[in-house]
Amino acid sequence: MRTLALPASARQQVTAGLGPESMLRLILKGTGPPTFFEPRVPTKAPDCCNLGKVLRTLRLLPAREVADIVAKNERVEVRCEFCGRVRVVPARAVQRHLDAAAAAATRGVGRQERERTSA
Repeated sequence: MRTLALPASARQQVTAGLGPESMLRLILKGTGPPTFFEPRVPTKAPDCCNLGKVLRTLRLLPAREVADIVAKNERVEVRCEFCGRVRVVPARAVQRHLDAAAAAATRGVGRQERERTSA
């Protein structure tokens, strides 16, 4: 088994301007192919940030915060963390979606209350 020799301390390497990849190449020199340095292509789910997912995500935010965003802007911009795509949703569409979700939640609460009192 080969002993790895470090040419200098990590501090000296950083001071000399070596980046992490260069330091690893020095440390691992002669130990085999450095496959972890090969460029990687990020993968993403198809349609990872469709409009439905954007609107569902907005429903997770506090209603007052979303209302402030809608009142201050004509549109809502959401950047997908997976693919980097920016989705732009008109404020009216966001408001309609939130109103529909609130109405559905109210109907659900009323139904639950009726079920509880009838039991």
